[in-house]
Amino acid sequence: MHRSMFPLLATIVLLAGFASADSLSLSYTVSGTGGVSQPVSGFSNTSFWWADTSGGVSGSVLTALGFDLVPPGPGGTPYYFNSGSTGSLLFSSVLTMSGESLTVDFAGMTVAGLPPLNQADFALLVQNSQVVAILADVAPNGVNHIYDFGPMPGTLYPNPSPGVTTTASSTPLSTDIPLGDTDYGNSSSSGGYCKVGIQNCMIQVSSTYTPAPGQYQLVFGAYDLVGNNLPSAVAVESVTVPEGGSSLEMILVAMAMCSMAIVIRRRKAVAQSKS
Repeated sequence: MHRSMFPLLATIVLLAGFASADSLSLSYTVSGTGGVSQPVSGFSNTSFWWADTSGGVSGSVLTALGFDLVPPGPGGTPYYFNSGSTGSLLFSSVLTMSGESLTVDFAGMTVAGLPPLNQADFALLVQNSQVVAILADVAPNGVNHIYDFGPMPGTLYPNPSPGVTTTASSTPLSTDIPLGDTDYGNSSSSGGYCKVGIQNCMIQVSSTYTPAPGQYQLVFGAYDLVGNNLPSAVAVESVTVPEGGSSLEMILVAMAMCSMAIVIRRRKAVAQSKS
């Protein structure tokens, strides 16, 4: 292959790399307690947004969004009401979607020695101040129900919405994570609940969803379901879309391909004229 073609091939390879996931640089408004943490070795190499259960924001805010932390059981009788919960929320800046898939990665965490029976860490996709998709609603130790009743109707956290693909893994924290006034992790207490070998102190969630074209917000939250402020926090690790090619990128790819075709045709013409 002639060396003049290498720059064209390099251009195409470079542009093809744009199809990988693109991390969205979203900003967030905190309602309650939260903010931006500096990188924490062993957890995140970059700064990240977080919110925790100490914020005192009533669960009635979630009701207004059309979200039940724990949906009622058979007959519509709830074991629990949103209005009895408190916590904190992160509201993202506007997210404009054009038919791409959206992947959200976040972690819910608590501290050792405390029973994670009543905490919920969640991610929602909101449009016009109403939830259009539950991306995840989990306890920090991976349990999917409140209290110690066991999984029974009226105590279960809601499943992700139809069309949402979610993976979640409960993992030990290799290091304590200081957020606000609390150190989250397995080593902060010798108690018997969230502790290495008994229950893990963190769940990591990855949810993917393809919404209809439009403008949206992401809402992340950490709530204590009975309002006694047992520590739990949600940490936003990444929000990505497969870039797949903007109009400019597609134009550049097309130009590179055309240039390569012209070079190939010219080489063939020169070779035929010499034969």
